[in-house]
Amino acid sequence: MNHVHPNLVTKLRQLLLLTLPILFLTSCVTYKGYPTIDDSNNATTYDKLYYKISGSTIFSGKKNLAESFNDLAPFKEVERAEKAPGTETFVEIHIQNIAPSGAALVFGYISYSFLTIIPSWSLEDGYEVRYDIYQDGQMQKSLYYQFNRNSLFWLPILPFIWVNLSTPSEYDALAAVTKQFFIDAATYF
Repeated sequence: MNHVHPNLVTKLRQLLLLTLPILFLTSCVTYKGYPTIDDSNNATTYDKLYYKISGSTIFSGKKNLAESFNDLAPFKEVERAEKAPGTETFVEIHIQNIAPSGAALVFGYISYSFLTIIPSWSLEDGYEVRYDIYQDGQMQKSLYYQFNRNSLFWLPILPFIWVNLSTPSEYDALAAVTKQFFIDAATYF
């Protein structure tokens, strides 16, 4: 029987824990292609909205989308539900990754294998968010929104990662898409 020495496993875990922060700290990520909305719009307030989120993103997109949905909904009450209730408004939200190109995946793998000494970037990946609106248990409309994520992973950019603090985040992009959804879907509420 072939056993792996426990000390080797411990050392590999330690190495992984030390290298993961370096990999995340050597990246610049920003989001583009989402709608820009005037925040001065005073929307009508409706009674109650139920929603469900399926799918996910690389970072914490499901959590970000739930937060933006709860914060921005023009409803007095917003509640998560697994299925459409009989007589209420229900929105099922689907987040789907748009994969990077094959070349970006290959270079990303090579870059991470060499601890980002070799650069890797992607300009083609992102997300598609679909909102399915149900009224009285019947689907009324599907609205689609898409945005891109641009990313660069490379060890020499470590001194410049502070730039990430001034670029749009995943939350910003999802919040903009959510605002646009509530504007576009107002006739169904």
